[in-house]
Amino acid sequence: MREHFAQELIHLWEGGLSYEVEGINYILQGEPRNVHLHLSVYPGSEDTFERVLVALEDVTSRHKSEEYLRYIWARTT
Repeated sequence: MREHFAQELIHLWEGGLSYEVEGINYILQGEPRNVHLHLSVYPGSEDTFERVLVALEDVTSRHKSEEYLRYIWARTT
């Protein structure tokens, strides 16, 4: 996520007001989780970034399902 964080900061520095990225975070027990990060600067806070909405969505089950479908597809073709 360090690389994604650097890209996020550059995007915001260049005037971007929203950002989305997928990456891997780790829970306290050390297990990886696929996450989708959503970031949006509230209207009126563009100069100060005083109000920013950040949402972190766990998409691990979706990734596992996609991997399983790719595995099934590879076995049938």
